[in-house]
Amino acid sequence: MVSASKKLTKIGVIGGNYAGLGFVTSLVEALDLNEYNIKVKIFDKRQGFCHLIGVTRALVDPDYCKAIWRNHTELKWYNNANIQFKYDTVTRVTENTIETASGESEEFDYIVVATGSSTKVDYVNEFAGYRTKINSASTVVVVGAGAVGVELAADIKSHYPEKKVTLVHSRALPIVGPYTDKFRNRVVDELKTIGVELLFENRVLAESKREENGKEVYYLKTNQGVELTADMVFNCIGPGKPVTDIIDLESTEEYPLLDKYNLVKVKPTMQLANPKYSHIFAIGDINDWQEIKLAGAAMYQGYFVANNIKAILDTQSGIDTELEDYPRFFLHLLLLLGEKNAIGEMEEGIVEFDRVIELTGGDMSLAGCTSQAFNEPTI
Repeated sequence: MVSASKKLTKIGVIGGNYAGLGFVTSLVEALDLNEYNIKVKIFDKRQGFCHLIGVTRALVDPDYCKAIWRNHTELKWYNNANIQFKYDTVTRVTENTIETASGESEEFDYIVVATGSSTKVDYVNEFAGYRTKINSASTVVVVGAGAVGVELAADIKSHYPEKKVTLVHSRALPIVGPYTDKFRNRVVDELKTIGVELLFENRVLAESKREENGKEVYYLKTNQGVELTADMVFNCIGPGKPVTDIIDLESTEEYPLLDKYNLVKVKPTMQLANPKYSHIFAIGDINDWQEIKLAGAAMYQGYFVANNIKAILDTQSGIDTELEDYPRFFLHLLLLLGEKNAIGEMEEGIVEFDRVIELTGGDMSLAGCTSQAFNEPTI
């Protein structure tokens, strides 16, 4: 049994989306916060969770757009007296403190950094504006055929079959990462079936915009000399910038804080690589763990960190417990290409439409990513 007279343990969590909320949800399930005398404080500038996997569908479907946003007040553990939200921007993380834009500085025993990546889209409140622009556009160009670009082009063309949608990509095949060419070619087939025009092996070198006949028109030119015009352009090139500039910790030659991509270097336990900072964990998009950055992986890392913090606290109480190494998240990518097309690749190989729908619940994994943490949505 864990002693009820344990000293107070304060845990600061930076970021309240997949990784951060996944950690807190797993922590609540792993132990009794009162029994362990734990106080958790979550820092986030947003007052809710956005299911980012579904943003491409949200841009064309207003009902789905509403569904992908969940207020933190809907969390199953929101009213837990041991958990507090601080809605503010974190400006600095030191060895034991978290500082915010409002001037708050607070010390913590453990810090979990789950900030993810910054994006240009300010979530749901801007989606209506994007939908209006898409509605009025006759031609749309999507630049970048990663998972987001592929799904976005497919969603727009599927929802608006009368529009010309062109997907521009610098490589010969879509989708980067450890996937087979057989899968990539199947993605090409699905896009062609939907009616998306493909312009591959073309890198956009220049993009300009000017007003013609009362509306904005975009002009693009590629390295192959191809010139395109469009009423709307979406740039889906590369991952977002990791929000690691707030981390003010020592970086040495032996233990550099960041890698060349500005990702936080971590051990398999998700602790920072430098043993000096074994009480600090980095999970989700901001760490250098070598795997595809997926929502499920971020939540799974949160689960392991919750168990490892419990193990550390148990060890302090005389219970012999070892920390767990985070396993490699199984290779998979499931693409929902509009309402009627889907394709995926998993460890066992390529999976077809019915299997993708089964695995994602038909809602782009919305229920799968929220049901554990959130109460059932009210109608």
